[in-house]
Amino acid sequence: MSELRIVLVDDHTLFRDSLKSMLESNGLAEVVGVSGDADEVVELVAETHPDVVLMDYRLGASSDDGIVVTRKLRRSFPNIPVIMLTMYEDRDLVVAAAKAGVAGFILKDSHSDDFNRALQVVAAGDAWLSPRIAKQVLVEVMTYSSDQDEGAVAIQRYGLTQRELEVLGLIVRGATYAEMARALLVSVSEIKHLMGSILQKLEASDKAHAAAIAVGQKIVPPPR
Repeated sequence: MSELRIVLVDDHTLFRDSLKSMLESNGLAEVVGVSGDADEVVELVAETHPDVVLMDYRLGASSDDGIVVTRKLRRSFPNIPVIMLTMYEDRDLVVAAAKAGVAGFILKDSHSDDFNRALQVVAAGDAWLSPRIAKQVLVEVMTYSSDQDEGAVAIQRYGLTQRELEVLGLIVRGATYAEMARALLVSVSEIKHLMGSILQKLEASDKAHAAAIAVGQKIVPPPR
């Protein structure tokens, strides 16, 4: 296989130089451009025409993170895949990066073999997820599915309506009656009426008690 042409974007010079050396050590990749500045990445890619861009998620003092830069790259160069570099095993970050068009996701402390496989897989048009991140995402998805099943049973048991579920979700996030009324486009009196029904169905003493039951029974997710 011929060398893959790589643009490497990371604001930490020491890490960037170390990764460049590692990628080029086995002849798989040639780093044709490096940058630590989000504002110059699009121009750099236009000049170098790489096969893959390795993009750090956090770009120091720049106002744009790697996800924002990826969106810009995908608009200008839809055929050049981006692999996101990160230190964080975070499902929400993976989802946000995927929505931005990232084709791969790899942890910075991954073994050189993982970097090599990630580059080959993504350059071939497929997707790559670091094994540790894949495991974390799978565990969270399985937990979420289990919670959904448990919550569905509780919703049916208590006989909660969709509107009552919406109110419970807002209660858990700490919304006031007025905030709930604005969010649901109803009157405060209607919110109070729904609240009374919720308290009765859950056999709760007040809003805080209702929120605790709702989260504990997996009826609504806890606030993030």
